[in-house]
Amino acid sequence: MKVCRNCKEEKEYSDYSARCMTCKQCLKERYKGKVAEYYKNNSEAICKRTSAYYKANAEKYTEYKKDWRKDNPVKDAEAWSQRREADLPLFRAKEALNSSVRRVQKKLATPSWANKSKMLELHKEAGKKGFHVDHIVPLRHPLVCGLHCEDNLRVISPHENHTKSNKLIEDIV
Repeated sequence: MKVCRNCKEEKEYSDYSARCMTCKQCLKERYKGKVAEYYKNNSEAICKRTSAYYKANAEKYTEYKKDWRKDNPVKDAEAWSQRREADLPLFRAKEALNSSVRRVQKKLATPSWANKSKMLELHKEAGKKGFHVDHIVPLRHPLVCGLHCEDNLRVISPHENHTKSNKLIEDIV
């Protein structure tokens, strides 16, 4: 047991940092205000440093995030949910915008000769099986834009669809 120099309470040795006469709780209280004040006074420089670090180490950071998400799926889902809940109106607005952009793109990518009844049958078939309807050639891709017609649609599993994402089949293979 050891007596803290600051709060004068007797505590276990595990409650102290190495070679320190002040307990961890008192140290935390002492530096709490100083750290907040330092950040307030130097926030611009800190942001620039942080931004420069992430730009210089973008690949490494992206790989780290990908590995962390794979190793911690539950924590990742919880964090995503918390971020979404923290700013729900913004997320809803973004979802609405993305949805409307997608609808417009599909409409613009649908040729006049497209067989809409066959396309509707594909969607019904997918819905019954719990599958997704995928555009073989994506509607949005840096190299090519596919058409929204029956010849460019196929029924695949949700996992395959999410894995393929916005890629061409040649990109995956």
